[in-house]
Formats: sequence, structure tokens, C-alpha cells
Amino acid sequence: MKLKINKNLKLILIVVWSILICAASFLIFKEATSNNTTEETVTLYTYNSGAAFNYKVQLKPNMLFKENVLDEGQIYISEFVKKIDSIFTFQFDGENTADIKGDYEIKAVLEGYAGEGETVKTIWNKEFPLVDKKEFQAKDKQYLIEEKITIKLDKFQEFIKEVSEIAKISSSVKFTIVGQVNMEAETDNGIINKTYSPSMLIPLSGSYFEIGGNLKDEQNGVIDETRNIVIPVNKNKIIIFAISAVICLLALVYIIFLTIPIVIDEREKELKKIFKNHGDRMVALNDDALNYEDKCIRVKSINDLVRISDEVVKPIMYKYSSDYKEISKFYVINEKETYLFKFHLEIEVNENQKEEIQTNEIIDTNEERDIEV
Repeated sequence: MKLKINKNLKLILIVVWSILICAASFLIFKEATSNNTTEETVTLYTYNSGAAFNYKVQLKPNMLFKENVLDEGQIYISEFVKKIDSIFTFQFDGENTADIKGDYEIKAVLEGYAGEGETVKTIWNKEFPLVDKKEFQAKDKQYLIEEKITIKLDKFQEFIKEVSEIAKISSSVKFTIVGQVNMEAETDNGIINKTYSPSMLIPLSGSYFEIGGNLKDEQNGVIDETRNIVIPVNKNKIIIFAISAVICLLALVYIIFLTIPIVIDEREKELKKIFKNHGDRMVALNDDALNYEDKCIRVKSINDLVRISDEVVKPIMYKYSSDYKEISKFYVINEKETYLFKFHLEIEVNENQKEEIQTNEIIDTNEERDIEV
């Protein structure tokens, strides 16, 4: 048995299911033929490298310290310091063998300055080479450089005093030991170029000091490569889209072949509209109350009949029938006058229907003539 549904609803469902089938089919095609890629970073080579200063402070004989050497990170009394023994190191540790080459140097820098913070301005500057520039080269996974340097503070303090006496200026002085390494490591996966600049900052003014600066400059890293990886077809998506397309197709077949549109009777629709709008003014009769001896006046529309009903304060009457097709006359009786509205629905009809309507109109005309006599 076929299901009855509204004609417009059927048309809408056909369009909707068709669109969904096309959409699912498109998604299946798109996913099956997709050539999507994603970027993936692959590590080819890893390394650890860095340069650093380590130091110990040698003391003069004094009445406070039994030991002659103090370790890093302490506060040192200037008068008791004999010299500073420092070890400069550079180390490269790679994942695989590399061609390592470069150069390095170590120097002491005296800088006379004025001001503080952001207002510091250099007045004079003097460099003292501690280790002249040296080149290095090796082919290995690991490489190590060690340079021992001795820093005698008296020598630099005498230079500062000489500058102050000759130049007749008194300024703050910053004393820095600077190491610089320029390295290039050529690997099978690429070239590494790095510069390392550790430093030791040694205050020379004041009765005591603490060594600071950037003692370690470590620069560990990797050589990586970005590759485009093809994303495989998502079979689960294709299965879901295919199932959706089949369901939509079955629904479309059902709507097209297993449903029939509900025929809407326009006459019934219009009658329901009349009763909905004016039902409270109407009286249903078992028998026709038309008096053919009275004068019958036809009105053009139900609204005209309603206005007459309101004017004469009479109800609108009609002969009741369980078959709505037999309800065609609505009237208002006022003394010797009857106001009649005949319900005719203007719809498209074929030739046979036209002849039938014309015949009915002739009969109606004769009836009216009889009424008016």
C-alpha cells in the first residue's frame, strides 16, 4: 500500500534526497582521489657544543685563609688575590662524524666608562691578546679545545693607574676576558656554522669583587628537514559516505515509487475557509428553508451575504449534508426577501466539465426564474 503525502512535501523530499545523494557522491569521489600532503619535520643530525671559562683564584699569603686557592662563585678580597688561573674550553659532540674546522682567540679588554645603566658611555678602550688567533681542523664525532690562561690583576691595575695619571681622568673601569670561537662543521646532512663568545667580567675597583659575565655559551641543536608526506585515503570516511549515499538513494526510491500525492479538493478547502471565518453566523438545517414564493436576490460573495446578515440581524442558513459537495447554497431570509449566495469554485476543467457546468447554470437560472415568479 502506498503512503499518501502532500504533493509539495513529496517534491521537497525528492529534491532534498537528490541533493544529499549528490553531496555524498562528491565526498566519496573527493576522498578517493585526494592527494593531500602534510609537512613533517625529520631530524637528520643532532649535536651538543659550547665554549666556557672555568677558573680558580690563587691567593697571596694572608692571615684569613689557610688555603691558597679559592673555587668559583665566591667573593674575593682584592688585596689577597695573586692571580686567576682560568681554563678556556670548547667542545663539539656530534651524532656522527663531521669535518670540523674554525678558529678561536682569547683577549682581555679594559674599558673606561662613565654613567650607569642605559646611560653608560665608553671613554676609552684597550685590548690585550691572551691567546692569539689559532685555527683548528678535525674529522671526528667529538672535538675538544683547552687553553690555560693566567690573569695577573696587578698588571692591568698598573695600566689603569697609568692611564688615569697621563690622561688626567678618573673613570670607572670594566675588565673583561673574552673568548671567541668560529666553528664550521660539515656533516652528511648539512653544514653547521656557529660562533661562541663566553666572557669573564672581573671588577677591578673596590676592596673586594665577584667574578661574573657569561661564563658558558652553549649552543646545542639539530639539522632537520621538512618533508611532504602523502596522507593515505581515509577508508572509514569513504564507507560512511557510501552508506549515507545508499540510505539517501533508498529514501528517494521510496518517495518516488511508494508514495502518492494527496489530492487537495479545492472546493472542500474553500468551504472549510468559509466555515472557519463565518461559522458563528451560520445555522445548519436538515431541510432546505428556501421559500420559492419570496423574492430571491443573489449576492456576489459570502462576504456580501455576511454584511446583509449583520444589517438585518438574521443568521446565514444552509442545508446540512455529510457530503460537502452537496453544500452549495447559503442564504439569509428577511421577511419576503431571500438573499442567496451560491458557492461555485472557479478551477481549471476539461471540455466535459465545462459542458456539465453550463448545464447546471441553465438549471439554476430556471430555478431562479421560478423563484422570482
